[in-house]
Amino acid sequence: MAGILLSAVLLSFCFPSGGLWWLAWIAFVPFIIVVRRLDWKVSFRAGYLAGFLFFALTLFWIHHVTWIGLLLLSAYLALYWAVFACAVSSSATWTLARRVLFLSAVWAAGEYVRAQAFTGFGWASLAHTQSNNILLIQFSDITGTYGVSFVLMAFNVVAAEWVARKGRVDVRGRRAAWAVILGMALLLAYGMGRLSAPSSTSRVRVALVQGNISLADYADPNLKDYVVERHLALSRQALAYKPDLILWPETSFPQFIWDHPELFEKVRAFAREHHVKLMLGAVTRSGEQYFNTAILMNGSGETKGMYSKQHLVILGEYIPFRRQLPWLARFVPIDDFSPGVSQVLLDAGDQRPFAALICFEDTIPALARAAVNGGAGFLVNITNDGWFGASRQPAMHLDNAVFRAVENRVSLLRATNTGVSCGILPTGEITGCVADGSGPRILAEGVSVVDVPSGPPQMTFYRKFGDIFAMLCFAVILSLMLTTKFIRENKDV
Repeated sequence: MAGILLSAVLLSFCFPSGGLWWLAWIAFVPFIIVVRRLDWKVSFRAGYLAGFLFFALTLFWIHHVTWIGLLLLSAYLALYWAVFACAVSSSATWTLARRVLFLSAVWAAGEYVRAQAFTGFGWASLAHTQSNNILLIQFSDITGTYGVSFVLMAFNVVAAEWVARKGRVDVRGRRAAWAVILGMALLLAYGMGRLSAPSSTSRVRVALVQGNISLADYADPNLKDYVVERHLALSRQALAYKPDLILWPETSFPQFIWDHPELFEKVRAFAREHHVKLMLGAVTRSGEQYFNTAILMNGSGETKGMYSKQHLVILGEYIPFRRQLPWLARFVPIDDFSPGVSQVLLDAGDQRPFAALICFEDTIPALARAAVNGGAGFLVNITNDGWFGASRQPAMHLDNAVFRAVENRVSLLRATNTGVSCGILPTGEITGCVADGSGPRILAEGVSVVDVPSGPPQMTFYRKFGDIFAMLCFAVILSLMLTTKFIRENKDV
């Protein structure tokens, strides 16, 4: 049992990716060695315990918002580790090559399911440990994150075999190991090719404003002028660099924007005076509906486009089954937001259309892919991660966003209230982080001006076909299970 808990702890050390990312290549070795000796019932319980520990440690930052939510989410996500443990146990007698394919496919398919089910939660993917491993992750423009997770698990399975047998593996085992090594070499070669490919010559200069304003100050109606003036002051610092666009974070305009026309006029006057395009985040209201909205204005201070967040955060922006389960509102006293109906292409009139992703929307591959396929030359993400303080959460959020840039070969600009505000190049490289004098990117106040490619982005396999790799993983699982059953039945004859 100690081995499986050790794997959970080791893997938690890999998040965010700037930590001990290399541990992800071997973290599952103790888990696999222990679980393969157990029957499926015991392995399910052991896997569940390890999964609960891993998610509780890795997502501990959720406790800043809700302890109950942290425990319930960890309890749900642990089921994926339990299912994986059953796969390890049931395939213990298979050849190493079959186990490598099977277990890697099971893990990748499991990540795909949890990224879709119950509105989806793709955080803490095995692939996200490698967000800083720029050379490796380039092939996610073919497979998405699931291919990177597949490769990591394949290496873990081979490493577990060699450790369990103390290096004394048979010929077929050595062949399987060499196949994994050769596959990794080819992927690294692909990465070098992608990194050396020329990028778009069309550029956009964007100023990223990070106000580092506390949630209490946002909520205080007496400080609404202070909040806007702080963002305007930081925006003035950027004017010397002549940005094409200034980005303010999610809900950077306090209170309900239409309730304070005089305050909104200050922002419009700033855009007119300096003839600069500006996008801010605000809560908008239409009748009885509230929306989390990005508002784009042109250099004349006119509103040129609005996008309302489509993918709302459960128990953060709405309560599910509010009418059926009214008692939930006692624990989560929030009003429900309404979702936007579709992605909107934003264009301030300079023929450089882009799309906005609000808050956690940059963690959802399908939204980014749809936006780029819809004509966006680059993406912007505005968010307010101030709920989670100086925790792992802002850096883990950035780890997600890196893959959206690589998958679609598109630049992604992030303006956040407390960090990390930065530019992400189509290669996944991070540039222009807002930082204070000593270097931290989280809980820093400032502005950064970055130049990034603005498209049109290259067509990628992932953009065209989406998560077909994940679908292939399901096909691999089914075919291996059927062939195993066929082999066993023939042996019994």
